[in-house]
Amino acid sequence: MGWMKRNMYGPYVSVAQKKARAENLARRLQKERPDLRPVCPQGRTIAASFWGKAWCRHLRTYADHVNRIGRGRSYVLNSAVCHLEVTSGRLEALVAGSQGHPYKVAVTVQPVGQSQWQAITEACAGRVGSMLDLLSGRFPKEIMARVSDPETGLFPKLGELKFACSCPDWAQMCKHVAAVLYALGHRLDEEPELLFTLRGVDPGELANLQALGQVADAGAPAEISAESLSAMLGIELDLGTGKPPSRRKASPPPKAASSPPKATPQRPAAPRAKVARASGRRPAAPPAFANPERLKGREIAALRKKMKLTVAEFAAALGSAQISVVRWEAQKIPALHQASKDKLLALAAKVGSGRLRP
Repeated sequence: MGWMKRNMYGPYVSVAQKKARAENLARRLQKERPDLRPVCPQGRTIAASFWGKAWCRHLRTYADHVNRIGRGRSYVLNSAVCHLEVTSGRLEALVAGSQGHPYKVAVTVQPVGQSQWQAITEACAGRVGSMLDLLSGRFPKEIMARVSDPETGLFPKLGELKFACSCPDWAQMCKHVAAVLYALGHRLDEEPELLFTLRGVDPGELANLQALGQVADAGAPAEISAESLSAMLGIELDLGTGKPPSRRKASPPPKAASSPPKATPQRPAAPRAKVARASGRRPAAPPAFANPERLKGREIAALRKKMKLTVAEFAAALGSAQISVVRWEAQKIPALHQASKDKLLALAAKVGSGRLRP
């Protein structure tokens, strides 16, 4: 019996070995394509935000493929999704396979029907305070239940999906496709606006923010006034490009001279300063971010202001949406994917003007 199992299923591979193989494959692929964006959950939890959790719960309603869905979850936790790209109505991904090469996966998603979307917007009218509340999942429980309803909500039904995978599995939904669906749940923790991009709808309509327009379109950011963006997002913003006002402390009143001042002996310059003057180089400035592994929202805001860029200009430089930049600056420790983090660190290195403080 044991001989039959070994021949049917192959040698046993532990979870640690599977994860190490997937990570090695992702590193090899990133050398060839630096633009790849792998999905690497930490621990045994795929999603932690409202949108990410709701998406993963919705996947369990695909009862016809419950076994495949479970295997896809294990693939994501093992970092097998080497790349995931989300566009309007389509998911494209590379998933590590057991043969040491990635499989190409594509998932086509139908857009939300006009009548269905109108019913959702009418149910949410006046119930969502701001765009930041919408993306953070801060709205009444009735709205949460409405947008995540498996039949009439924002998430696609199984019949609205079409799958394609380059693996030899004959099943309609193979484990690699299931892994890509779960990987989107993790990505929604970082960029919840991608769900609206995938379904082809404008999130601003849920919060009565028609003035937002196509903010989610990072390729051609629109210019929005500071007053409009502050009202739409529900937070105070400083989008000016001028220098911040100087904060000079009032000089203390001069003291009465009781005795003539003593001459202070001049100290020789420090050896490091002499070397700097001799070589013509300035000492290295401290980094713009205190901890490159945990970028803070206030540091990101300070970097943008130091560069004298508006939110739209800063988002264009990063290749991100304006709403993503605003969300990062509003959070204490924003959830950033590695590609955005690398671009922020690269911009900070170009500025090279010392530690930035808001």
